[in-house]
Amino acid sequence: MAQELETKQETVYKTVVPHVDIFETEDAYHLKVEMPGVDKDNLDVTYENHTVRIIGNTSTIFDGYYTSYQEFAPVQYEREFEIGDGIDKNNIKALIKHGVLDLSLPKNENLKPRKIPVTVA
Repeated sequence: MAQELETKQETVYKTVVPHVDIFETEDAYHLKVEMPGVDKDNLDVTYENHTVRIIGNTSTIFDGYYTSYQEFAPVQYEREFEIGDGIDKNNIKALIKHGVLDLSLPKNENLKPRKIPVTVA
């Protein structure tokens, strides 16, 4: 006779600082944040008081399955970046694909390079 085990599982996350690469183009800064196992539903990107905060959790819960043994540890990725006034905070965009978050921070117009016309005197 099989006996069902009744357990109360509480998820305990190990906090990890994700690796980040930062690139600059003429129009924006781009952050590539390595967050394997994180999907859109477990990702939170916020901007407040000149700070971009990224928090993402991996999920070890699989619908329809009961975990009887587990070696995969749930991970919470956390990273913050101080952002200056030169970023257009209303147009920040985030895209996650294959465990890499691509965060685009567009520059304000006053930071973008501009050509200065030369006149003849």
